[in-house]
Amino acid sequence: MILSMMKIISDSVMSDITQSQTDEIVATTLDRYSKELINHTILEMPLYNEFLEGGNRINVQGGHRLRYPVVKGNIDNFAWFGPNDTFAPQAPEVLAWTYTELKQGISHFAVDDVTLWMNEGEGKMIDMLQTYMNSLEQGVRESLAKTIWSDGTEHAGKDPNGLKAHIPNSPTTGTYMGFSRVTNYWTRIWYYDSSSPVGPHSLTAPTNNTPTSVGAIGDISDGYPLILDYLDLMWKGCAEGEQPGSLINVTDAQTALWYSQIPRHCKGMEIATYDRQKLMLGTPIPMFNGSPVFGDLEANGAPAGEWRVINKKYYRIIIDTSHFFQWVGPRSPYNAFKRAWYLVVRFQWVDLFPRKHGIETGISTWQA
Repeated sequence: MILSMMKIISDSVMSDITQSQTDEIVATTLDRYSKELINHTILEMPLYNEFLEGGNRINVQGGHRLRYPVVKGNIDNFAWFGPNDTFAPQAPEVLAWTYTELKQGISHFAVDDVTLWMNEGEGKMIDMLQTYMNSLEQGVRESLAKTIWSDGTEHAGKDPNGLKAHIPNSPTTGTYMGFSRVTNYWTRIWYYDSSSPVGPHSLTAPTNNTPTSVGAIGDISDGYPLILDYLDLMWKGCAEGEQPGSLINVTDAQTALWYSQIPRHCKGMEIATYDRQKLMLGTPIPMFNGSPVFGDLEANGAPAGEWRVINKKYYRIIIDTSHFFQWVGPRSPYNAFKRAWYLVVRFQWVDLFPRKHGIETGISTWQA
């Protein structure tokens, strides 16, 4: 009788899935969720979507320190010629070589072995993993939303260089990728100053070293949107010689809302809008000169009262395709009865032509 009961127990134990089978179920499930995770995080954020889906990314396989060129000048030796004229070929210095490093982020979850045993079987295991994935998805989304605005100094310099690093609100001071903005004028982005209304595009002697605040969006009393004059100057400066479709406008959500109110406060003035159906956004996105205006939350790091124009042709995201939303694990800590799985995300932002982007600061609400 006892031997018979032991055989039943033995058969029951042998019918349970093994630890290796459990690991295989988890690994297969996480791989299947990877694409869903990307869709629900980085591709649903409009700014990331613009670069990842718009052909403005650079793919690499591994590596750490990357060397890339930055445009610092123009080849301006075009000349008219006649019969028997000769030319001395020159090699103008138009590129500056600089370096950047791929940055890596990680998220993880751990499950103790008892919980794994309690959820044995493929169906229960997948249901449990879905719960962990939902929580991890929200955390990854919030972190990546802040990263796009990073100045590259947070977390002891371990985060990527975001918009505050490449398009700063103090574009005439400090350094950019190792070059001083004080003396290397080509490192400066476009900015508005009252004494040089066409922007500081002089490579030898910019007229003003302090950006001028824009002020109110517009004056309700006379129904004129003052900001349009400033934005038009900056946009045309950044778009000169470029395809207008490669430009986007980025600001904080409040400033974007004020901008969208132009038709209400300024009779006869309209702004274009368009729907991003693939992003399933609830409201149409406002446009400026045919370029979308993205309003991001201050909680994500978007500075209040600042408006940036980005030329996607030169502002790129470099992703390590072998470690971009890749799962690593399981890992078993030596002193804990649990298993851990890690999600690795590895990329960096670069700017190939600083003067093709711009910023305007000090934007405030409507005048009464």
